[in-house]
Amino acid sequence: MVELGYSVEVVTFSEETSDNINASSLKDKLGITVTIFPLAGKLSRYLSALLKNQPISVGAFYQTDAAKYLDMVLKQNACDVMFLSASSLAGYVLSSPSFNQSQCKVMIDFMDVDSDKWLQYASNANWPMCAIYQREAKGIRELERKANEQFEKTFLIAQEEVALFKRDVCNANPVTVLGNGLDFSLFYPAENTEKKEADGHFLFTGVMDYKPNVDAVLWFVQNCWPGIKKHLPTAVFTVGGMNPLPEINALNGVDGVRVTGFVDDMLPFF
Repeated sequence: MVELGYSVEVVTFSEETSDNINASSLKDKLGITVTIFPLAGKLSRYLSALLKNQPISVGAFYQTDAAKYLDMVLKQNACDVMFLSASSLAGYVLSSPSFNQSQCKVMIDFMDVDSDKWLQYASNANWPMCAIYQREAKGIRELERKANEQFEKTFLIAQEEVALFKRDVCNANPVTVLGNGLDFSLFYPAENTEKKEADGHFLFTGVMDYKPNVDAVLWFVQNCWPGIKKHLPTAVFTVGGMNPLPEINALNGVDGVRVTGFVDDMLPFF
């Protein structure tokens, strides 16, 4: 976008010092304006959401100054397009006093249907987590519905997610597929493709305290990895991503599994 002549501002949050460092790097390397708002402790944010009868995941990313700032942007029509990433951020715009009068076009990328994810969690949980997940699903579904009805554009990561959204959430306005991008000039083909194929190199990338990612890795290691190792004894499975939970860290060094934690660049592990 910057290369095409557009001015880009990223409004984001920080929980630790490294977040500020990464934001500064984004500005220095790409010429993007970065506006950062520090988040309070998780427990206070979660409790605040419960007291306000909001979804907990909305409270997890709520910051009062950020809400005021985004309302100011909408009021002053200070951007052509406001692009939100994830359902938990929809409330910033939907609750803004200036939203209905603003000329800014608001778009949101849900990626996946979060409300359905919470329902899946509930179906595999005991009380009280089952009740908490059901509450979350109900609140997020309402946000998803309102966003689709009121925002300029709605995106999901795959056609299957679009079909699910239209069936279970809302079919008021079109939903567009927006898949994950990959710079093929960097990530493919790898210089040592033949060697990696011969050895058997497998890579999973993602935030590793996110339950779907955790479940996926644990399932793969339990159900697929033994068969792969039987045919490719030297095979390596790299789990690359920040905040690995204890059950993921426990896999590190076992039977060719490598857990990296946060890395500055995923390319060396590709």
